[in-house]
Amino acid sequence: MLFAVPPVLILAGWCRGSWEEERIAIWAVIGIATVALVPTLIWATMTDTEVVDGSAYALSSVATAAAAMLLRRRRRPDDGGQEGSPEPDGGAPEPHPFDWDDFERRFWDEVDRRKRDRDPSPRTPVGA
Repeated sequence: MLFAVPPVLILAGWCRGSWEEERIAIWAVIGIATVALVPTLIWATMTDTEVVDGSAYALSSVATAAAAMLLRRRRRPDDGGQEGSPEPDGGAPEPHPFDWDDFERRFWDEVDRRKRDRDPSPRTPVGA
């Protein structure tokens, strides 16, 4: 599992993409992770500590995943794309939008109908 996590993070970063205002923060993360990676790699070559090796592995994974986010520009829903769409163009709108109000109305009508079918008609008290 240790070797599967970085490719998944990198692919997730690429799929997510980034907005223009996020790019400065992403560059900062890449810079900080890369600057921290250099001494960590030097330290990892001088010692046999697994914590240092893991730190170098994590820093390189974070820097690479952040760099993958810069490869795609994420569109906003008002730009013609859908939020969170995996397609590079932001996705096309649904050809037949779903009417949730109609669905909810029919759902509750069906619930009421089944309740009526299950319950016998209200009984009148004896002697009334």
